[in-house]
Amino acid sequence: MKPPQPNKLTIRFAIFGSYALCWLLFSIAIIPSQRIAMGWAGEYITWSESLKLMLWWALGWTLASPFVISLVHQFPIERPHFWRNLLIQIVASLLIISLELFWPHILDFLFRTLPNIHVPLSEAIIIEIPALLFSYGILLVAAYAIAYFWKYQEQGRLLVEARLAALRAQLNPHFLFNTLNAISELGYRDPEASDQAIGHLSELLRMILDDKTDQEIPLQRELLFLKQYVALQKTLLQDRLQVNVNVTPDVLDAKVPSMLLQPLIENAIVHGVARCPKGGSISVSAISKKGRLEIEVADDGFGLSGDSSTGNSRGFGLTSVRERLHALYGNEQTFQLCSTPSGGCTVHVNIPLRMVVGVR
Repeated sequence: MKPPQPNKLTIRFAIFGSYALCWLLFSIAIIPSQRIAMGWAGEYITWSESLKLMLWWALGWTLASPFVISLVHQFPIERPHFWRNLLIQIVASLLIISLELFWPHILDFLFRTLPNIHVPLSEAIIIEIPALLFSYGILLVAAYAIAYFWKYQEQGRLLVEARLAALRAQLNPHFLFNTLNAISELGYRDPEASDQAIGHLSELLRMILDDKTDQEIPLQRELLFLKQYVALQKTLLQDRLQVNVNVTPDVLDAKVPSMLLQPLIENAIVHGVARCPKGGSISVSAISKKGRLEIEVADDGFGLSGDSSTGNSRGFGLTSVRERLHALYGNEQTFQLCSTPSGGCTVHVNIPLRMVVGVR
């Protein structure tokens, strides 16, 4: 019997409780500095009054924490909406700091919670503004840390799913049966080629099983994996499959998502070349252009119009690629799938050009 799983409300209370605990500990830690600042203003309060004041201060920041974290998540300061999101965050930060500034005074007006302090409002603002800016800065850093943690957690999840999906595609019984059967038949006609095919199969499986969990790898390493996969597919389709790779040397060390090309080639074969009686060809190209890496995979099969069963999506493989690209690069990437006028289908991938340092 499985243990009961916490519901969403319980999880939210736990998260809110963690915010409250962090701010409580922080508020207690800065009580001495708060008393020093009050002393400079000519006001002296007891330690119990200081603790009471800081507890209300901690409550205000605890209530503000979910809004700031949500703000960072919804409006990250990154392209393509850098300036818009920056303006939104600046306006929101000024609003939150203003509310935090008057938060104790609002509570005191409603519930008489503050000690008997006679510091003029102008002096109180001068005293409190540095502390408020420092506190908001801490909250903002924590919010971005949480946002990047969530982002990389999502990237890791999608990478694992893509790797498992690729592994299932290679290891499912039907795939292995067809591959081994083709190698067996090839052995009667060309034993040397059969041995090479077995080598390609073993190397492909080794690369899948032994590959590291890097989310991005050099393009040249991705091409090595693609070479083994294409060699294995040529065993099945023989002369019906032609694959041309045209990659400029200056992008061989460019970072690309691990297992990016394999699902693109697989879709081109399954939905394009394999469905044509005479087979067809697939071209793979990669170039750098204005600080971007442009990758194109094109086939001369039926195109989208001939793939009515799946519409424009052409299967799980391309959907997985889209999700991983978005998780890795956000709005800095584009993914386009379209039919070509001469027949067939073309996939365009455009991502930031980021080079791997020290791979050679």
